[in-house]
Amino acid sequence: MGLEAHCWELSHNKLREISANTFSGLNGLQTLLLQYNQLTHASEEIFIHLPLLTFLRIHGNPWSCDCALREIIWWLQLPGNHQMGLYATCSSPEHIVGTTLKQVQINSLCENKVLPVYNHESVAGITLVCCLNSGQYLLNKFTQ
Repeated sequence: MGLEAHCWELSHNKLREISANTFSGLNGLQTLLLQYNQLTHASEEIFIHLPLLTFLRIHGNPWSCDCALREIIWWLQLPGNHQMGLYATCSSPEHIVGTTLKQVQINSLCENKVLPVYNHESVAGITLVCCLNSGQYLLNKFTQ
């Protein structure tokens, strides 16, 4: 049985790292405040244990927007995650310093890597996403 906390305030704690199972057992957590720490990378696996999470604050951290951060950037950009990671910006690399994680082009973070993509305009029906190594993506939309 997990804890019944709905909000965790962990901002301003100089956190440098969060392990994948840090929040396991907090199934009812809806709000997580991690702003103004020293986080440069994080894995989307951190949030797998938080099925009810709807509000995430991670701004004020020195995010390194590179290939290692691509999965969490992709997760933050999913249409259902509009209250996740607002105002968080890249501190490196230099050519995207100041860009919000919501605006980073994930296909530019890694060369020759297959990255998940999604169709922003898919509201109804099922979207099949095919990722190609060339950096080009094929999206097919099927409706029921």
